[in-house]
Amino acid sequence: MPFHPEQVESTADPYGPVLGDPAALHPEESGETEVTATAELGAFGSSEYAKVVLGGIWGQPPPLDLDAEADLHTLLAVLAERELIRSANDVSDGGIAVVLAQAGFPLEIGSTVEQEQSLMIHPLFGLFAEPASTMLVTAHPSQVAEIEDLADQYGYFAARIGSTGGDRLEISVYHEPFISAPLDALRKPWATALESTLHGEVQA
Repeated sequence: MPFHPEQVESTADPYGPVLGDPAALHPEESGETEVTATAELGAFGSSEYAKVVLGGIWGQPPPLDLDAEADLHTLLAVLAERELIRSANDVSDGGIAVVLAQAGFPLEIGSTVEQEQSLMIHPLFGLFAEPASTMLVTAHPSQVAEIEDLADQYGYFAARIGSTGGDRLEISVYHEPFISAPLDALRKPWATALESTLHGEVQA
């Protein structure tokens, strides 16, 4: 598994939202094809990134495979029962980059991540796409191998993508910095956007 960032030891509350190494869990695929890539880029058009940053919506949301979703919930239950994970966050509301930031806000725990290349058709897609049945989990480094084995048993691919610690969100793509910011700087625009979204939903 590609894992380039240095591990950072965290002394925060063990029940906090982000501790240990982040890993992405998503269904295994039988190989990327041009048709699949086109479909996934089309699905990107339904993301919050496309709506807010690119100013438009196109394509259709990612399809939900009920069997894969059921397997994911079973897998997460097994991981929790064996106390292998310390947190789990769905990435379908903003993508991996947004989830990493949101999970770090409550206890000011940052993360250092090297984007997993198998999740990328394009860097923006890999960081902000909102695929179904995909989770970001954190665990102690010593438990990653067991998580990978269990994920494989349930038809899921587990990619170890980084480590937690510090007070910044650092994301690299192809080993080059892509996002680098303190959590404090990210919290304000996130909170403002959340307040605006909730206000809009109440008024609708």
